[in-house]
Amino acid sequence: MACMSSVCIPQEVVDTILGYLWQDSPSLKAASLTSQSFTSPCQRQLFSIIAVGRGIWGPLQSAQQLSQLVTSSPHVAGYVQSLIVQGDTYQRWVVGH
Repeated sequence: MACMSSVCIPQEVVDTILGYLWQDSPSLKAASLTSQSFTSPCQRQLFSIIAVGRGIWGPLQSAQQLSQLVTSSPHVAGYVQSLIVQGDTYQRWVVGH
């Protein structure tokens, strides 16, 4: 349950409201910082599709950044539903090589 000041909102309602922001990453990022009860649903949407590689404009441009993210915040790995890896045949995707 999300409680702000004297008003409490059921978590299901919060999740539904945040669900409308699924295409608005800046708003999801901002909302994730407003309340602890907003963090998980926002991160679930922000990290449901991860894309890494050449030509990717999102927050992660390399496999190394993805590795660092999952190492520092292991719970994020559970939110990933799709992983898109884009690159050429000469690019190495193994971190540290």
